[in-house]
Amino acid sequence: ESDVDAQRYRNGNLTSEETLADALYQDDDLLPAWLTRRDDGSRTRGFGLDAVYVRPLGKLGRMELGSSFRRTTVRDDQTVGFFEEPGTVIPDEEEFRRISRVQRVGSAFLSLQQRLGKVALSGGLRAEWIGEDFAFPLGDALERDETRLLPNININWNPKQRMGFRLSYSRRMS
Repeated sequence: ESDVDAQRYRNGNLTSEETLADALYQDDDLLPAWLTRRDDGSRTRGFGLDAVYVRPLGKLGRMELGSSFRRTTVRDDQTVGFFEEPGTVIPDEEEFRRISRVQRVGSAFLSLQQRLGKVALSGGLRAEWIGEDFAFPLGDALERDETRLLPNININWNPKQRMGFRLSYSRRMS
């Protein structure tokens, strides 16, 4: 089984407000009052690819082997325009800021399941890699790479039809 998906999302917000006081100036009145127009927008794009292979093991068992890759890009833009006089159309000053993030997530897993009468056993191992790149308005950049292993074991016992006990163990290793 395989699956490919893509996403695209855009969001925008335009606000205007007249600022009479500012905490930066300890609530003193600003003279003259500024009209501030703020234009915020964000854009998200994503792509994903999944593949899973399932194979029976005997009459009551099975094996699953799979992998996944995702790439997501998020960009937030903000433009702030300052006006000296109310009613003017062209701002006296403008500030532009952009924050962007690119995230890549890759994973692979192996899972084995076997039923032995009233007991079902399953165990698996999942490996993940996460990479992220951030870009901030002042040109600062941040990169993050992380790998993890996630082993797990499950034991299910059903002594009666509506009664069950489960013992589970999992651990995250980075």
